[in-house]
Formats: sequence, C-alpha cells, structure tokens
Amino acid sequence: MGKSTQSFGCPVSHFKWTEAGVVLASTGDSPNTSTLALTNVEKGSICDPVGFHEIPVDKPTKIDVHRNTIAVASSEGCSFHEFDAKDKTISSLTKTLKGLGNQTALAFSRCGAMVALGGADGHLRVYTYPELTLFGDVPAAHSETITDICFNVDSTRICTVSKERASEESGAAVWSVWDPSCVQYKTSPGGLYLEKWSNVWDRSAFKDLNGYWSGVGYTVDVLYMGFNQVCPKTGQTSALVIQVEAGPLIGWGKRVDYYDAEVVALTVSEDGLRVASASSKGDISVSFTRSLLPILSQKNVVKGPVRCLGLSPCATMLLAKSADSDGLAKVSLPEKGATFPFTLVLVVIAILMYLYTTVMK
Repeated sequence: MGKSTQSFGCPVSHFKWTEAGVVLASTGDSPNTSTLALTNVEKGSICDPVGFHEIPVDKPTKIDVHRNTIAVASSEGCSFHEFDAKDKTISSLTKTLKGLGNQTALAFSRCGAMVALGGADGHLRVYTYPELTLFGDVPAAHSETITDICFNVDSTRICTVSKERASEESGAAVWSVWDPSCVQYKTSPGGLYLEKWSNVWDRSAFKDLNGYWSGVGYTVDVLYMGFNQVCPKTGQTSALVIQVEAGPLIGWGKRVDYYDAEVVALTVSEDGLRVASASSKGDISVSFTRSLLPILSQKNVVKGPVRCLGLSPCATMLLAKSADSDGLAKVSLPEKGATFPFTLVLVVIAILMYLYTTVMK
C-alpha cells in the first residue's frame, strides 16, 4: 500500500474520479476563469493531463461527473460542460445556472436525471437534468452552510449535512424524492415532489452533544456520516464515522472509524463496498461497508486538512487533496481478493466456535 504525492501545478479546488480518469477543477491564472483537466492517475502523472479546457467560472467549489457531463459548482452558481470519455476531451460550456449565490455542495443522481445543489445560505435546490427544471426548492433546508449532499443508489432519497449543531438543529436531513406519502415541502406545477421525512433524526440521541455533521455517503439503504464532537471544557474536536440505517427514525448507528480531529471528507466507492474518510490532520481511513473491517488506516497522508477525497472506480486506489497545498496524495489499496485469506480465517473461527458450543451442549 504505497503512497506518492504529486503536484498539478496550480491550486486544485476539487476533483472527481471517473472511468476515464480524474477530472480536476482548479482556479485559473486570469480573473473569472478556471480550468478543467482530465488526468490518468492510475497509469500516468497528475501533472500531465490528457485533456485540458479553460472555463469562464470564478472560484469552483465542487464538481461532479455523470457520463458525458461535468457539473461545476462555484461562487456564482453552477455550470455544465460536455465531457467525452472516449476521446478524453472537455468541450465548452453547455448550460449554466446563475444568480444562485455561493454553491458549496453538488451531486448528480445515480440515474443522471437530477442534480442537487446546496448553498452557503442553507438553500437546497434540485433540478431535472438535462432540462434544468427546478422541481425541489427549499430555501431554509438548513440554517448554516450545506457542506455535503448525496443521492442514494436508486435516486429516491437525498441526504444533506450542514454545520448546524446537532443538539439544536439536527444538521442532517434525509429528503424523499417523488414520494407524496412524506411531509410535503414543495410541489412543482408538474406534480413532482421534494419532501422531508418527519422525525428523521431521533433528537433525544443528540440532546447532550455539542457537535456537527460533516461528510456523507449513501448506499442503497445505509448512510455513512462523520460526526464531530467538541469538548466543552477543552474545545478540542474528536470525530466518529458511523453507519446508520436510513429508516424513518434514525439514531446512533455502528461506529466505523474514530479520529482525534475533525472529519473533513467522506466518500463511498461506486460499488458501495468501501467507505473512506479523512481528518483535519491529514489522516485517512478506509473500511468495508458491510463488515466494517478496516482496510487502511494511515496518518499524515497529506499536510493539513483534506479538502477532497476520492476512490477509484475499482476501489484499488485513493486520491486525497490537501487544503493547505497543491499536492495530491495517491494511495494504493489492496485488491479485493487480497482480503480473502483474512475473511477465510474469520469463517473458520466461526465454524470452530459453532462446533465447540454444539459439543459442549
């Protein structure tokens, strides 16, 4: 499990790993311009892009990619750009959403028919794609900046997290798409729904906590989230990455990882089998989602807080971007088959324990 650190040559704001490579968004040399670049991290160098395009976007904050479209959230709104994975090219601007203010969270649905945006003002918007028809609009979804947003696998639920204190406002919400059986928040003229579950979070579980959520990943029916707790006496922050069932009433779930610092990034692999998280000290952890068995735990992978974290489509490589430098750290993960011996040992132990208890009876 080796690690290498490379520099792209200019400040990288965010990146997204795709089948064709890693799409990087960086601030440009000229005012109100940014750069989208495609690099083959697994076979080549980060600083040697195979696709490169300048876009008229100021200060990109987040990007997401679905098939042939790159969405770029920025301080002004969101723009959409064509992406040819086969030819490794990024073309000019195709669509734009302006006048939305600073957008801090962005996600395509897995089906690609929707795109969700979360703002610094706590405003949640969901659009159909590619029409960009607004059908979900919740101005007061959160009272603080929305820091992360994601869809579940079948695109029927959206989870948003913000920096609201868990003891006051939950800081996390699960929203139901297309389901009129939930509490209605918005109905568009077309009859589409974006609704918030009633009693999504068990508030009693958070009444004595002084903390906030950061980072979220969604599989079919399970959420993986980072919770940062601030000690009232020392002011120091410790964090848990937890696994919770996404039912109508959610309380504490299973602990996945623990940090002695703030969780600042979290991601789930495309196949939903691995969850990776990172801290404000540059520490990184990767675990299996189902068994919660650890795969990797490494300290000081990057210098300072991790701004962005990504797993390759085959989940054999991890890329981390530091908030304090231009460097990107590339970490190799064990192949899926490499964990087979350990799993086999657990199975053998379980069988032996069963036989032992049977004989004792």
